[in-house]
Amino acid sequence: MTTIKLRRGTAAQWASANPVLALGEPGYVTDTGLLKVGDGETAFATLPGFLDEDALRATFASLNEGGELVIGGDVIDVARPSGRRGGITVAAPKRSSGLVTDTSSGFTDWYGQGTVGHTLTEKKAGRGSVVMTVRPNDTGQSMMLKEVDRLDLSHRTFKLWVKCTDWTATAQVRLHTTHNNDFFYFSVKDAFASTEWVNNEWMELSVPRSSFRVQGAPAWDNINMVSFLGWSKVDTTPTIWFNHLTAHPDGAAGKVSITFDDGYASNYSAATIMDEFGYVGNTFIIPELLGTSGYMTQAQVDDLHDRGWLIGGHGATNLTTLSAAEAENAVSRSYEYLASHGYRGAEHFAYPNGGNNDQVRRIVRRYFSSARTINPNGNGQGYLNEYRINAVSVYDTQDDREVTGLVDAAVANHEWFVLCFHKINDDADHTAWTEARFRTLLTYLENSGVSVAPMFTEAVA
Repeated sequence: MTTIKLRRGTAAQWASANPVLALGEPGYVTDTGLLKVGDGETAFATLPGFLDEDALRATFASLNEGGELVIGGDVIDVARPSGRRGGITVAAPKRSSGLVTDTSSGFTDWYGQGTVGHTLTEKKAGRGSVVMTVRPNDTGQSMMLKEVDRLDLSHRTFKLWVKCTDWTATAQVRLHTTHNNDFFYFSVKDAFASTEWVNNEWMELSVPRSSFRVQGAPAWDNINMVSFLGWSKVDTTPTIWFNHLTAHPDGAAGKVSITFDDGYASNYSAATIMDEFGYVGNTFIIPELLGTSGYMTQAQVDDLHDRGWLIGGHGATNLTTLSAAEAENAVSRSYEYLASHGYRGAEHFAYPNGGNNDQVRRIVRRYFSSARTINPNGNGQGYLNEYRINAVSVYDTQDDREVTGLVDAAVANHEWFVLCFHKINDDADHTAWTEARFRTLLTYLENSGVSVAPMFTEAVA
């Protein structure tokens, strides 16, 4: 009998060597259950992978608050090379999913509006997609509906691929229960920031239950229909594809992370308030603005790091507005600054203005292990795309109850909410929250009992 052995090693060994696997060559991580297949060009740390669920649960790999790699509860001593990224990756959870329904067939044209059907060629996963070309000027909704065997989705987060030729159009996903008039629904366009509305690119949406609105009296444990809708409010005839709707298990408990963008001076005073509650967070800084009017000094950033904060990368310009060379230069400058200071959290990046597309994500992957958007949703803890982490930007126009409602949703649905602040002061600025409001929110967090931790420490463990 012939025995075939895969190229294999522990996570620490792979991280240290970080080889480029040949095209089609498999590599197996023995202590995490991760399998990757080479393409002849990409280093092992950057390749996408497949996970053995049992091995993952037993030996979940993560980064602790000190930025150390932890596998199975043990800290792994992995030297960080001086080059880009250094092979340290974020082990974002990707538990086995349940297919809610196959999108390659079985959907019925419900309204008889527009051109609708299925395609086996346009897809990102599974066998095919639902496709609809919508009539212009909102003259009629296109809708495809499919009855399914009763599903209990009461402890699930959802993932879906969507593509659109013109994101000035509007699309919805509905999960029905019992009758057509009782359903949960979410607006696809509202699920991600306008800076991510990229025409003709597949968008992977991670949608927790808190993102759904309610029509009638549906029940999550009695879902028996799925429908996709599209319409246009302008003089266009967009085509929309919906692909591979899956459901992923909830986390063990809800979690909240507090982050700050840009490195404003008030971030330092906000950290002092957070000290009173025993909380630390992430600050995503623009290095070239440090020490200028209204921004933290280098000494203050160093002090935050010494106090346990994670210091991540950011920038002043939406990367989707730059050429590939310009975007890479901006991202690499941010990385080199963080690496030169040895900051905890240097593996993490926040897209300027939330702007990202396929090109930007490919560049960021070369330097950082995760990237945060400004998509206004929570994150499921059973699945996470580490380069499209949802974060809710908190502005002065938001009612306090809207923000505390996110805390309630984290507790009720075991979701992970990343809150993104800019300024904590009394400025007449839409990005500013007053210190009084901020302190009230921290008190609410403390009383809720929800876990509060920086991104990629306890937040996804």
